[in-house]
Amino acid sequence: MKCDRVKELLLDYLNGDLSAPEKLLVDEHIGICPSCREELRKLEKMRHLLSSLKPIEPPPYFTQKVIANYYARKERKAHPLRVFFFGGLKPSRAFAYAGFAIFLIFAFAYLSLSPWWGKARQAVVPSIPTLKRAPSIISAKGIGKILVLPQTTTPDAQGRIRIEIMVYPPSPQEKVWLSLLLSQGMVFASENPLLPHQKDYYIGKLSSPVSFWTDVQVSSQGVQWIRVSCQSGNHKWAEGLLFLPIGIKPSPFVSLSQSDIDAISLLALLCERTGKPLALSVPLSSKLNFSYQGDAEGAIHHYASLLGLTALKYNGGFIIEIP
Repeated sequence: MKCDRVKELLLDYLNGDLSAPEKLLVDEHIGICPSCREELRKLEKMRHLLSSLKPIEPPPYFTQKVIANYYARKERKAHPLRVFFFGGLKPSRAFAYAGFAIFLIFAFAYLSLSPWWGKARQAVVPSIPTLKRAPSIISAKGIGKILVLPQTTTPDAQGRIRIEIMVYPPSPQEKVWLSLLLSQGMVFASENPLLPHQKDYYIGKLSSPVSFWTDVQVSSQGVQWIRVSCQSGNHKWAEGLLFLPIGIKPSPFVSLSQSDIDAISLLALLCERTGKPLALSVPLSSKLNFSYQGDAEGAIHHYASLLGLTALKYNGGFIIEIP
């Protein structure tokens, strides 16, 4: 018999629970194995120590006190505030529930400020009138474009200006989103306390050019601007910009000498010097070396020629458009 098997049988050996053949095998193994003999000696010593311990007696009336305490705790009512705030839960579990609720509140607040969540919640277009077909000023020719034009160039008594937006889709698009971004000197006429300078609208599927208007509130003088872009999914396929000189007295001549000037700043400067609105239907990302002196219309045409564009007059303003 091997040592592992003998050690498994030692307790039964001491208790006299082994059969005669098993006991004989264990006796033979212990007689020749010092290790198992030492293990048996330790078990015998432990058994002797345990047998020498006196039994523990509970204090008087221990059972009665335990039962009475149990019923007292069961019948005791929770504090009203604890019932109100925690519903009788254990404090640890109640705090866990409270922490989870606080997490949900902050998560909802964050998502409410997130642009994509605002798009998902705004399934209608409340402040944009019914879309109408845009005039055939520009042929789309498979290239998506946006044109932003002022219907009024000076604020009314309430300080509002009406803006017309024309959208020319490149092809039938699914889930077209329109994004409007205003400069710091303008806000939307309809209140939007969280994002006063930005709004996103879902305008659905566009299979032909459409046009609509929106009112903006002017809050400061100077050159103000509005940027409009369209996208389907994560693909932005059109962008338009409109610069408006608010309360600026135009100059009869434009004199510019700028080195490596940002295109948006340049357009704002041209808008300020001419006192006329400027519309651009392509993204402004390039920087230019610009130097020109002459009348306002000539400066605008020269600026357009630097980018290979064409400047067109429209309703007292100028449109810079791809030929």
